[in-house]
Amino acid sequence: MKRAAPETGPPFSSKGFLFSSMHPKVVVVGGVRRAAMRLVWIVMTMLAVLAPNPAWSLEVQDPEPGVLDDVTVTGRDPRRMRAYIDGLTTPGPHGAIEGQIARWDDPVCIRVIGGWHAVNVALADRISEVVRSLNIQTGDEGCRPNVMVVIAENPDGFAHVFADRYRSRFFDNRRAEIDAFLTPPRAIRWQHRTGTGAIDGSPLIEAGVGGRGGEAAALPNTRLRRSTADKITRAVIVIDPERVSRVPTASLVSYVAFALLIDLKPFPDAAGNPSILDLFDEGAESPVPAGLTAWDRAFVEGVYAMSADQRFGVQQNQIERSMRRSLAGVIQDGSADDADGGGQTSSGGGGLVPSVAGTAIWAAPDFPVRLAG
Repeated sequence: MKRAAPETGPPFSSKGFLFSSMHPKVVVVGGVRRAAMRLVWIVMTMLAVLAPNPAWSLEVQDPEPGVLDDVTVTGRDPRRMRAYIDGLTTPGPHGAIEGQIARWDDPVCIRVIGGWHAVNVALADRISEVVRSLNIQTGDEGCRPNVMVVIAENPDGFAHVFADRYRSRFFDNRRAEIDAFLTPPRAIRWQHRTGTGAIDGSPLIEAGVGGRGGEAAALPNTRLRRSTADKITRAVIVIDPERVSRVPTASLVSYVAFALLIDLKPFPDAAGNPSILDLFDEGAESPVPAGLTAWDRAFVEGVYAMSADQRFGVQQNQIERSMRRSLAGVIQDGSADDADGGGQTSSGGGGLVPSVAGTAIWAAPDFPVRLAG
């Protein structure tokens, strides 16, 4: 394919710059501390300021979310389901005994940056459609973003700058979490910011604010229930445009929606069960699904149906029971049906096709957009 010549991008200034494609309520961060100027110039050599590239295009597709009603086993081996749940869930900073599974409590407001404006808007809309298909509320038009999806020309460079800038807010200064975010390079990586809030609605105490976070309520815990719940408050998803260049749009948006809705491990393991998480697994035995599988949908529904005031182990049991009810009667026969019954699976050929490698339009030394709050 003949490559289109990129337009000239806006000049970079260490004092900051604006993205014309962003909502006016999104604040652009600029400037760096003098003590970090040396690091900034190193980062600037890693990240190039490029104009939005019109070569990015979004293939016109059915507006229905990429969701599958695939068929699979539910009762033959109960260990498979438990392995699936164990491979995806994390108890957070408080550990398996006292920890909990975090989930969104506020509406999800998604913003996509880094690509051509039309791609940014279309991807945000498609991801939001998948989120709503799971009966999870999204923000109204013009909402302040609490999820940032970054299409990064240099995803490794962005990851290092982001981790350094937000090592406390997003990583709670945990070296293991930072290392898992930075390496190895991969198509899509994510990081969630979580907080502990009272069941009665008291304000959150977020991880990374003053150390390991804390309890947000004076109510005592009991043997059966906790007085608090862990909640996701922010999420950042980083996309490598080169690695997703041949991924169908429906698969991509389903994968991103799944990653932002669940406080996933850095390297989740679906334990051989059908999942959109196999999208970038070259060793997957079965064809990659074109959207969320029945297992994925049942899992997300289980997370958002579980009791928020229970401990991690109890919540896992609740998710398992919910999944068994959702998947009851579904029989594995090796096929997978998409939302409109066409039996589609992913076989390459992206709907979001970068025909020119450079697509990022930002190169700020700090994370360029301030999330709400």
